[in-house]
Amino acid sequence: MIGYDMVVDPSDGVARLEGIRSRAENMRPVFTTIRDLMVKDQRRNFDTRGGVFGEKWPGSASMVETGELATAAKGGKGKVSRISKSTVRVGINKRIFYARFHQAGAKAGSRRGDLPRRLLVGIAPATRHQSLTLISKYLSA
Repeated sequence: MIGYDMVVDPSDGVARLEGIRSRAENMRPVFTTIRDLMVKDQRRNFDTRGGVFGEKWPGSASMVETGELATAAKGGKGKVSRISKSTVRVGINKRIFYARFHQAGAKAGSRRGDLPRRLLVGIAPATRHQSLTLISKYLSA
């Protein structure tokens, strides 16, 4: 037979997997970069009136665009940003109670009245893709 044999040393694979496991135990280094991307998206979402996470905000959004909620969304007081070994979180502090009604919307006849959904926080498709690429590179470095 004419051919080619490839011989793989199993210890090479084990060492590589051990490196991945070790890096996966603490994702903070890559999550710092991802958090910055998410915060940037949140700011852009407010600047474009919802153009980053979905459809532009319908109707008047003055309550969202000014005051405490806008300050939080643009990275000021009320912004939530946490990084742990396994989680990255960016959002708006729950003490700004009306943020959840803008995020989810409210139906006519509800206690909150008719309030169109305005996505305040989320992850843009391009940022999601970039984040997964960063994680993959980090784990396989």
